[in-house]
Amino acid sequence: MDSQERLARRLERAKKLMQEREKRLKEEKNKEDTLTPTQKEVAAIAAQLHAAANPVEMATAVQANVQAAATAAAAAMQAKVLAQTGIAVPSYYNPLAINPVQYAEQIKKRKLLWSKKEEAETPAPSSNKWESTKFESGSTQEKFRRLMGIKDGAEAGGSELSTQEQTERQNLMEKLDQEYQTARLQTHTQRGVGLGFASQVQHVTPQPEASKSPTKTDT
Repeated sequence: MDSQERLARRLERAKKLMQEREKRLKEEKNKEDTLTPTQKEVAAIAAQLHAAANPVEMATAVQANVQAAATAAAAAMQAKVLAQTGIAVPSYYNPLAINPVQYAEQIKKRKLLWSKKEEAETPAPSSNKWESTKFESGSTQEKFRRLMGIKDGAEAGGSELSTQEQTERQNLMEKLDQEYQTARLQTHTQRGVGLGFASQVQHVTPQPEASKSPTKTDT
């Protein structure tokens, strides 16, 4: 059973209660119209005596009438909100203790907060601008990619660079490689030159082997 059916049953029950109350009031009014003034006074005194003798019953009847009217009004308000917003108050809520308009607004806000817009996944641009740099030598290319922290297969963006930019990058990398080799030569290979610790390279000239004369065999 969905919320609309439950709300419809509430409305029917409240409507029946209101009809019974109106019918009872109408019957009492008709009786009062047919009674003589003396009978009306006697009926009023009897009603007062009955109320004084049974105060709990009288209070319960009045409370039931008030509660029935409030329930009918709440059900009518819920039906109006359901027709306008399409949101029904759940049955486990007390219809007299909750405002259906505020409840519908809270549900709308909750749906807006929970709803997620579908966004097309776009590939994130690479932050490494040296991925498209290429060299003639494969070993130089691999060494450069390893030094720049470029992973294998990251060739995105290569077609976007012009030939001039690729040439400039290649020249720059060749210059950097040349400077690296010069610095390496000064700091590693020739670090003791000028301090008396230069290593003297002894050139060993290979001695020619003694010529062997062919042995003659007597025939």
